[in-house]
Amino acid sequence: MPAERPLFIKLLKATMMAYGKSMPETDLANFWWEQLAFYPMPTVEQAISDYRLEERNFAPIPNAIIARCAAADGRPSADEAWATVLESRDEAATVVWTEETAMSLPACTPILDAGDKIGARRAFIESYNRLVLSARGRCLPVKWMASLGDDKGRQLLVLNDAVEKQKIAPNEAFVLPAPPVLLLPGLTQEQEKSRDLKNLARLKVVVAGLRSAEEKLAQRNKQRLDWQDEKNKQEKERSLRKFTEFSEMGGCEHGGISTNGKSVDDFLRESSEVASAVEGDSFAV
Repeated sequence: MPAERPLFIKLLKATMMAYGKSMPETDLANFWWEQLAFYPMPTVEQAISDYRLEERNFAPIPNAIIARCAAADGRPSADEAWATVLESRDEAATVVWTEETAMSLPACTPILDAGDKIGARRAFIESYNRLVLSARGRCLPVKWMASLGDDKGRQLLVLNDAVEKQKIAPNEAFVLPAPPVLLLPGLTQEQEKSRDLKNLARLKVVVAGLRSAEEKLAQRNKQRLDWQDEKNKQEKERSLRKFTEFSEMGGCEHGGISTNGKSVDDFLRESSEVASAVEGDSFAV
């Protein structure tokens, strides 16, 4: 969202002023932007608003807002996901759940089958939270999927609701067997066919919009990874130049780092630790 950068900077300045702080230095403000640019602007605004309501004494740091943005990715809480698991135990029920919910089933199903509902819930939540944390750390969008039950009528209701809430694409709901053709009173087959074609056209528009959103999110994630790789590369090059300069001087000490008796790898590791400590202190807004 490059075009939204001025809005973000204005929001950041107003937020800091609300805590009696000045606008962060240019480098730190750029860091804020680089970390949050991959989230939709409304999500960032809501995350900052939530933080201000919850924490009235201390100004926010980037990680606090990033955590709130990640939590707003649409994934259900562990308790909500567990409720869906219990509902899926009914073979007639159709449920739409997240990938992390489905992947956590093996951790709890044997325990649940043995009759230990409390132990099964604990095992499920531990697995689910671990998978969600990993997915959010990699900026992966939520992925919903359907588990079909035996009741065909309930299938249609649940899948239609999931499509309306944009959890699954309309074409994913078409995997169901076609229901019997029932003509509405007063409509001919030609009128029914015309109506169905119009509905199909509308569904195609919805599918196109969902695909476009997925492509944009994938592009943002790729840009973020490319930026991090380039930053790491530049940091390593700077450290190597420092090592060469210090070595040519016969070994010296700079910023708490000495080249005497150190290999390049040891020097780079020590440089990275010092840089991380300095960078961490700069976030104490």
